[in-house]
Amino acid sequence: MVSDRVDGLIVGPGCPGEIAEALSALVTDEQLRAHLGSAARERASDFGLDRWYQQLTQLWTRLASTPAALSR
Repeated sequence: MVSDRVDGLIVGPGCPGEIAEALSALVTDEQLRAHLGSAARERASDFGLDRWYQQLTQLWTRLASTPAALSR
């Protein structure tokens, strides 16, 4: 999920005025661009293959260490 002005800009559907305002903010505010870009890259890393593999490994480790799994 994108959070407005945290890791992206949210505009209403079918609202060209809001899109224009958001684009204008990105063009004119270098600090906003840098902040959003950095936060978006960090957020995107939550969905990469490395993160998925790490979460899957943690899940299998937890499942393998539960008593129910050991008693089967």
